[in-house]
Amino acid sequence: LSAGLPVIASHFPRWKEVVEGNDCGLTVDPTRPQEIARAMDELLSQPARRRQMGRNGLKAVQTRYNWQTQGRILLQLYKELLPDAPRTT
Repeated sequence: LSAGLPVIASHFPRWKEVVEGNDCGLTVDPTRPQEIARAMDELLSQPARRRQMGRNGLKAVQTRYNWQTQGRILLQLYKELLPDAPRTT
């Protein structure tokens, strides 16, 4: 995503959520070569769509999937899991 290129990813639930939710690529069943080939053909035959997906992926990395944003999410999760943990400064 950070390269500004569309992705072809396995259709695992979390990857599917990221890829389709940000319209930054296509998801496929990795055990079906014909699906992978179809996805490659789709991206190769539609340069404008391919470029837009690449831009969408780059934007997603810049705004959501970066260390700063993910760090805040992780810190909040730790606080929820360990509410009574002693705090150090």
